[in-house]
Amino acid sequence: MRLTFLKNDSTRCAGILETHSTLVKSVDTIDPNEQS
Repeated sequence: MRLTFLKNDSTRCAGILETHSTLVKSVDTIDPNEQS
């Protein structure tokens, strides 16, 4: 990752990370043994 890209797209990246985190939590709740 480039810091410049993250800086320019901070809002978009934050949204992606937030969505990813939510998905991970959902999967973790459904199948806690599937942690990587």
